[in-house]
Amino acid sequence: MFQANHVPGGNPSHRFERLREKAEEDFYKRVGEKVNASYVDIPKLKGIIVGGPGHSKTWFLEVGGLDHRIRTKVIGTIDTSYTDESGIKEILDKSGEILQEVGLIKERNLMNKFVEKVAKGELATYGYREVVEALNLGKVDSVLLSEGLTWQVYKYKCTVCGTIDYKVVRDTDRKEGMDSGTCSACLKESELIEELDIYDYFVEVAANTSTKVELISIESPEGKQFFETFGGLGAFLRYK
Repeated sequence: MFQANHVPGGNPSHRFERLREKAEEDFYKRVGEKVNASYVDIPKLKGIIVGGPGHSKTWFLEVGGLDHRIRTKVIGTIDTSYTDESGIKEILDKSGEILQEVGLIKERNLMNKFVEKVAKGELATYGYREVVEALNLGKVDSVLLSEGLTWQVYKYKCTVCGTIDYKVVRDTDRKEGMDSGTCSACLKESELIEELDIYDYFVEVAANTSTKVELISIESPEGKQFFETFGGLGAFLRYK
């Protein structure tokens, strides 16, 4: 009667598979340590996209030991065909849809918050005159500006006292009479030094009071409502 001898350690192929999985897990943990060390202290980090072939990205998120402050910043995963620099290019090429969706979610939340504050008479305002007045007084925390606005802004500098003035023109075809202006300080003639679009104008003016400018698209229902109902220009206020 023939009897096979017992082979210690079980099936060699199973043992090899366990060793391979352990090596893979150790590798992901080392990568996770590098990610934590590199990104956990970046205060303005908005989001992280993880890419890789097959199950590698989900396995990394499960066992990589990412700090909870990093995990909450993961906004999506992307399948790649390559593991070298071509894979990185794939991630960059495919990340647009994820980033667009994240942007629309942020915009939706921002618009809902704005409408709620306006309805309750809280710290929000809208309309060109109201926003600019609040901005000049340092009341504005952030300006909300629709990309649907195509207004042109003319920037003047007084030839006598150097005062800077702006003239906002909602009719973008209007060009006549824009070459010079009148100084708001000394009433002398001002010369045109620059033409700006409305977004660049608000960024320039808002910088004086450390105010943010948020550009709102017209692609989402909320962004479209902001443009049509509120004129495409609003602001969150620091105080009234």
